[in-house]
Amino acid sequence: MVTTIKVNLPKESYPLFIAENILEEASLLQAYIAERQVLVVTNETLAPLYLKQLSPLLQASSQYHEIILPDGEKYKNFESFQIIVDSLIQHRYRRNCLLIALGGGVIGDLTGFAAACYMRGVDYIQIPTSLLAMVDAAVGGKTAINHRAGKNLIGAFHQPKAVFIASQFLKTLPYREYRAGLAEVLKYSLIADQDFFIWLEENWHDILAPDAPINKIIFIIQQCCTLKAKIVAEDAYEQTGHRVLLNFGHTYGHVLEMISNYQLLHGEAVAYGMLLAAQLSLESGLLQAEDYERIYKMVQDLSLPSLAAYNVDHAEVVSLMMHDKKREKGLGVQFVLLRELGSAYIKEITDLTRDLNPSMLRLKP
Repeated sequence: MVTTIKVNLPKESYPLFIAENILEEASLLQAYIAERQVLVVTNETLAPLYLKQLSPLLQASSQYHEIILPDGEKYKNFESFQIIVDSLIQHRYRRNCLLIALGGGVIGDLTGFAAACYMRGVDYIQIPTSLLAMVDAAVGGKTAINHRAGKNLIGAFHQPKAVFIASQFLKTLPYREYRAGLAEVLKYSLIADQDFFIWLEENWHDILAPDAPINKIIFIIQQCCTLKAKIVAEDAYEQTGHRVLLNFGHTYGHVLEMISNYQLLHGEAVAYGMLLAAQLSLESGLLQAEDYERIYKMVQDLSLPSLAAYNVDHAEVVSLMMHDKKREKGLGVQFVLLRELGSAYIKEITDLTRDLNPSMLRLKP
């Protein structure tokens, strides 16, 4: 059974197809491929797992090539971007070509950014293989590569033509990456849906299990995609500020990723960022202490790596956050905070050295 969720935008609406094995729905994918030049971008971990399953579906294309990149956040860079663009040029791909991102957030961001830039914009579709990409990165059209000065500093808004989500991919996802993806799932409940938070809290033990029930996994994917589709439809290009709420936990999280040289997974860093944001929310007088403890317990259950190994320095943290791309008008850094469970708002902190003191960085996990 395929569930379809639509991202409704004025000129570029697109569907999210969700099923246990979406690649069995050959006609859905082939409708986007027929008689087109197709370039599939994946990584060396996923290629032996899934390319053989995908390749027969691409026979309807007029031309088909593959790019297999190294696996890891550190490869979301200019060099990988250039490999993709060079291949498009070398094989004379035309403006009506199609790129397919088969992978997690790194592959999706890279492929989407290459699609945004090649010939000033060509089509692409997302086939996310990690939980984090399924519930967040593959939806919404944010594409980017990293720079040594910061994460996702070079990018573009470029919406996919479709997103194909198959929960079966999670069977081969490392358990650590699965847990990291649950941090983004928790994020959606905290910023936008208290009832979803309560459901997660009640089902957290089942969901955390390596053999989590497939019906519950599909449910959380559907819930997150529905929430993201709604937020993107209301603020596709972060013009009204509503979409910025999706950055809950990311301001501090992105800095942690950089400081760890991307040894911390994105979801792990965001989980720490959510704890810090929850602490700031508590100190603001809005978030209740008992709700903070509920958030803390769920984050603790994710078994995050200790920050002690990464020598987190307060001065370095402040300096890097002052260069965060979400900083507005040169004044301060935007933090997404919580009024209560399921309700978020944006607060600009202009003096991080005063408002973000070192003791806040000594988070418990």
